[in-house]
Amino acid sequence: MFGLSPSDIDKSAEELNIRRQLQIDKHGRPYFKLPKGNKERSVPLSAGLSPSLEEYPDDFKPVRVTLPWRGPGGPESGELTTTLLMTTRYGNPINQSSWNYDAWKPALAAAGLIDPWDRSRASHHRGGWPAARELGFHITRHTYASVQLQAGESIVALSQWLGHDDPGFTLRRYTHFMPDDGRRGRSAIDAWLGLGAGLLPYEVLEPLGTQERLLVGELGLLYLVAVPKGAEWTVSLVRGPGQRPLGQILVSRGTADRVLETAGAWLRANGPALGGQVVEVKNMSEPPSAKRVAAALGRVVLAADVAADFLAALAA
Repeated sequence: MFGLSPSDIDKSAEELNIRRQLQIDKHGRPYFKLPKGNKERSVPLSAGLSPSLEEYPDDFKPVRVTLPWRGPGGPESGELTTTLLMTTRYGNPINQSSWNYDAWKPALAAAGLIDPWDRSRASHHRGGWPAARELGFHITRHTYASVQLQAGESIVALSQWLGHDDPGFTLRRYTHFMPDDGRRGRSAIDAWLGLGAGLLPYEVLEPLGTQERLLVGELGLLYLVAVPKGAEWTVSLVRGPGQRPLGQILVSRGTADRVLETAGAWLRANGPALGGQVVEVKNMSEPPSAKRVAAALGRVVLAADVAADFLAALAA
């Protein structure tokens, strides 16, 4: 990850090219070498993650560096010049140990997976965090593999993406085999992250309650009110004007259509709380004027569990 360059992202082929890894030697000096297994490879890049990679340089400028190359596959000069997508705040290559201490461990603690930093365990050599080797950053590699396999990806394709020499090793390690590669793999990560092709990342501010079934009768009508604030939109599900939100999400920057489409995906994923199925989410907004960005209004048509099968049959 720390050796990734913007040029490694192939949007047209929907692939991420893994060409090098960044290592730090025992003297604290950074260098490049081939990825795991001493070979380059390409992995599918999902439609939901691609925009995030494209937007990253807008906030954090990539830095061009020249570092030694160690091992096979390097340039004859023994050095490689490339642009690093991710660096420290000072524009330096990232030291994995420092990143683990300053970023990864605090994230684990914030998620409640490890104990907070303990001053009594710290020293001039840093410390203060639980060891938690089983929760090292490498576990995200296993997460990726398990998500792909649960979606039905091929063990052979997964073996290539992970850089394994033998698919049998991958099979023994992950104990799954499903046919078809490529399309499912790209959508699997999006589904796991709550993203989707054409959808925007969002954060749930107020979940839909399951105590009160939102839909009474066979058909129901609710409204989505999306209000822009800077680059984000607050989207509320309401019964009518002036009523308290039944649920609320925060959506990243995008057009009113995409914001409401994302909110519709959020509703569809919460059928039990709605008491039925979402039949339609329609943008009812007026076009924004030149002087202001208008709020977006969406109409949500719901079918109760009783009527949903009938409507689905009609649609088919």
